[in-house]
Amino acid sequence: LEIRCLKRNEGIIWLHLTASIIRDSTGHLKMLATIIQDISDRKRLEEERQKAEAQLRHNALHDALTQLPNRNLLMTQLERALARTRRPPHQPFGVMFLDLDRFKLVNDGFGHLAGDQLLMKIAETLTQIVRPGDLVARIGGDEFVILLEYIDELADILAVANRIREVLRQPFKLDNREVLVTSSIGIVVGSATYQNATELLRDADISMYRAKANGKDRYALFDPKLHEQVMHQVQLEQDLRRAIEKQQLELYYQPIINLRDGSIFCLEALVRWHHPEQGLILPNDFIPLAEEAGLITALDDWALNTACQQLKQWQSLYPQIQRLKVSVNLSAQDLYIPNLAKKIKDTLTKSGLAGQCLVVEMTESLLISDTPQIIRLIAQLQELSVSLAVDDFGTGYSSLSYLHRFPFQALKIAQVFTSNMLQGVINQEIVETIVTLSDRLGMVAIAEGGETIEHIRHLQRVGCEYSQGFYFCQPLAATHLEPLLQQAYPFADKVVSPQS
Repeated sequence: LEIRCLKRNEGIIWLHLTASIIRDSTGHLKMLATIIQDISDRKRLEEERQKAEAQLRHNALHDALTQLPNRNLLMTQLERALARTRRPPHQPFGVMFLDLDRFKLVNDGFGHLAGDQLLMKIAETLTQIVRPGDLVARIGGDEFVILLEYIDELADILAVANRIREVLRQPFKLDNREVLVTSSIGIVVGSATYQNATELLRDADISMYRAKANGKDRYALFDPKLHEQVMHQVQLEQDLRRAIEKQQLELYYQPIINLRDGSIFCLEALVRWHHPEQGLILPNDFIPLAEEAGLITALDDWALNTACQQLKQWQSLYPQIQRLKVSVNLSAQDLYIPNLAKKIKDTLTKSGLAGQCLVVEMTESLLISDTPQIIRLIAQLQELSVSLAVDDFGTGYSSLSYLHRFPFQALKIAQVFTSNMLQGVINQEIVETIVTLSDRLGMVAIAEGGETIEHIRHLQRVGCEYSQGFYFCQPLAATHLEPLLQQAYPFADKVVSPQS
């Protein structure tokens, strides 16, 4: 026997008792031999071991920061909930995937310690909102998943979602600071149609991203079409990666026209993707995908090399275009490549193209950060005699201070202003203001979106010297552009005087 005894000093002692019956030669009871052993130390070690094992089990199933269930425990509970839907009465349940919309600002602005405090407060808040039988889990970063057991209808889930959004809109206090966050929530109704918990969590995650894409601080219900779209994007990403590796992309060139004489001032290089099954895919459909998948730097590197080699080849064939320029767009990810300037220099050297013939286009939003790395990059490009242009000017930040700090040669007026000039006085005044600004700063103004003769007439009236758009020419493949390069003034018949 093992017995637990109370000592005189009210302490506890554990004893191990062993009793043996000793009989005489006739088999009768002679005596009882008993051994009593103090096993308190052994018991204490066993208890400590059990506590340690229990703590390990807890740690394996719970988040270290918030002490909420983690992904492992969540997946187990989701599998159990799915199993119940396959048995009468086939009770459905709800899954909500929640992501904080402004959490990165808290981490960056107040530090990770404040971010951790906020996560703990939100974990406590979510736990108080749901019912006792429901489960709130943290599966990483600022992502939480809520399992709502035994729901009767969709309205039950939506009521909880709206309650969460309402509560999280209230400021949280962190060290005498008030922090505001909102949440994007993806919602899935769990039923026997799901094979496993992974599918459930996947669809809830997809819905959450749809909520973010729709403006944040809202919820989105899962639609099977969302999964189809995601799978399409996944396949498209794989195809794009293969297309870049096998050089299945093609550069088209759109001329930028001198509005005085109809000559070609510059060529903007634009990537086109001829998908073997889906046909021509335009940049708006695959450039954002390339940026998200981390493929944009490889794509831009290919475009830069191809454009420089192509222009140099044309200059060798047609002596009259020795001063023609080609412009290439750079993405935000390109600007932070440590050796970007060296890569551009190597590209110019390899192709034999003069630096004066290359224009690098950047958007306003990339320049407003004004980081030392960007400042250094622009200085290095200036040393290479590479021209710099601000793309989509007027659609970014209102601060114009960077125009004084950086040596830009051109401002490209955003298409939205040019194409809408005839629909309102405001757009006309914006275009005229940008043209005047470029003149004052010694820069060239290039109007994107010159689609009609009326657009061209107005651009000439306000003194804009250059434009590109479908009125003159749509982007062309290299072979289709060559006949235009052989002419000194290929668009002279389309250039009209301001008075006509």
